Amino acid sequence: MKKIILVLICVFIAGCASDPEKRRQVAITESSLMRPTIKSLESFDNFKLTDMTLASSMESKPEKVEVAKILEGKLKAKLDPLISSWNTKSGQLQNGRTVEIRPKIISLRVISGTTRFFAGAFAGQSEIRMDLILVDGETGVEVGRTRIQRSADSFAGAWSIGMTDKSLLDYIVDIAYQYLIDNYKEEK
Repeated sequence: MKKIILVLICVFIAGCASDPEKRRQVAITESSLMRPTIKSLESFDNFKLTDMTLASSMESKPEKVEVAKILEGKLKAKLDPLISSWNTKSGQLQNGRTVEIRPKIISLRVISGTTRFFAGAFAGQSEIRMDLILVDGETGVEVGRTRIQRSADSFAGAWSIGMTDKSLLDYIVDIAYQYLIDNYKEEK
C-alpha cells in the first residue's frame, strides 16, 4: 500500500511540473497580445542584455533578491544564445546600432516549497511582474517596452506542493524570449 501511495505522489508531482510545450504555447499567445516594438529588432546590428534591475521597494528584501537572481540566471541562459546568434548574423559591427535589453522586476512574490508544504493555499498566490525595456543604445530612445506578468493560483500551488510557484520563472523567461523573437522580423 505504501508503494502505491508513493507512486501516486510521484506521478502527481511529475504531472504538476512545468511542461515546455505548454509554456511555449502560453508564450506565443502572451507575446501576440503585447505591443510590438516601434522598429523591427532586425534593423539593429548589435544586441546586449543588461543586468536585471529591481524596483526600489524590493532591493532591501533578501528573499526577493534571491529569487530575482535565479530569474536573471534563467533569463540569461535562455536569451544569451539568441542574442549571440543575432550578433553573429550582423557581424557585431563596431559602429552599428545596438539595442540594450533591460529587464526590470516590478514586483515578485514566489511562495517557497517549504511554505507551500506547511501553509498550502493559505500562503496566497505567487506573482511576478517584469518590464522588458528595449533601448536604442545610440540615442537612448525606447524601442519597445512590455510588461510580462504571470501568477500561480494558491490552490494549484498547494496541490502541486509549490511546483506551479517555481514554474512561474520559466513562464516569464519563455514569454520574454518569444517577445524578442516575434519582434525580430523584417519591416513591412
